[in-house]
Amino acid sequence: MDSFSLDHKTVLVTGGYGFIMSNLINVINDTYQNTHIINVDKCGAGSNKSNILPEQQGNQITNVKMKCEDKRFKDLLVKYKPDLIIHGAAESHVDRSITDPLGFVTSNVVGTTNVVNSVDWYQKNIDNHCKCVLVSTDEVYGHLEVNEKSWTEDSPIAPRSPYASSKAAADLIALSFYNTFKTDFCIVRGCNNFGPRQDEEKLLPKYITSLLRGDVMPVYGNGKNIREWVFVEDFCHFILDKAFRYAPGRVFNYGKGVSRNNLEILDEIYETVKFFCRKKDCELIHKYAKFEDTIEFVEDRKGHDFKYAMSSKYAHPNLPSKSFKKQLHTTVEFYYEKTKAEQRAANNWYNKLFK
Repeated sequence: MDSFSLDHKTVLVTGGYGFIMSNLINVINDTYQNTHIINVDKCGAGSNKSNILPEQQGNQITNVKMKCEDKRFKDLLVKYKPDLIIHGAAESHVDRSITDPLGFVTSNVVGTTNVVNSVDWYQKNIDNHCKCVLVSTDEVYGHLEVNEKSWTEDSPIAPRSPYASSKAAADLIALSFYNTFKTDFCIVRGCNNFGPRQDEEKLLPKYITSLLRGDVMPVYGNGKNIREWVFVEDFCHFILDKAFRYAPGRVFNYGKGVSRNNLEILDEIYETVKFFCRKKDCELIHKYAKFEDTIEFVEDRKGHDFKYAMSSKYAHPNLPSKSFKKQLHTTVEFYYEKTKAEQRAANNWYNKLFK
């Protein structure tokens, strides 16, 4: 990372109101100076404008409401002339992809095709030094049995859900652009991200807020499905590292997460919330006598993948990171403060209306 800087550069990010890309914008904003960040976001279900923190260090953030499949995307590149493009916009919730597969194809396949086509044109006609990173997922590889080895970048693509299939299709179309047109980009594939400001439909924030509100968390099947977890800022640093140094047309796996089955990760969250609430004198957690009281098993998800695990055939640098335990604590603290703020707002509204 030392060989490249985004100081005084222009970076275009798609999906910047989403969880991972907003964290990426915040990392850039916190690390570099006088950087112009263009956030292109359609303002859909996974978008939250408050995810992006205020500008600092002379940086400028310009927000543009636009779908990635919009034909005007190319015009944005001409207008802002980015030095780096990071395409992370995607519909990403597996359950919603099961109820609306066509919507995922439009956003993820058509959107990415339009972005890559625009990047190819831009690199050949406006700025042939512009770099580009496409953000993908481990789910394109399908799933593993309990004792199977981790995927590498050479593993075959075998997606099993409409979401994973849409991301796999997007990756394959993008790679065809490299093979056919020598478009300059790389693909990074990440595992399950977690951290502050993640949408509460996702597993970890859903469970944390469930505990803080005194509710019971539904768990698919027997809860033994295995996932790999990585703190979102760690993945953002990896994306930037690949943006600074990559070979065009190459795929990079980020498989440095902590592997847990769903019951194990939820139990770890439960213990973290208990520890945190003891410090904060929070009474809600005392509703539960034990971890098993916080969950209820429900019918398994259709086509539920059993295990994800990635490794890489490439040597990656050791990027800055905190311990997994501290990262969980940071995440719990964020949702605790958010939940308390929501409760205060609700109480104020009730008092004004009825007292």
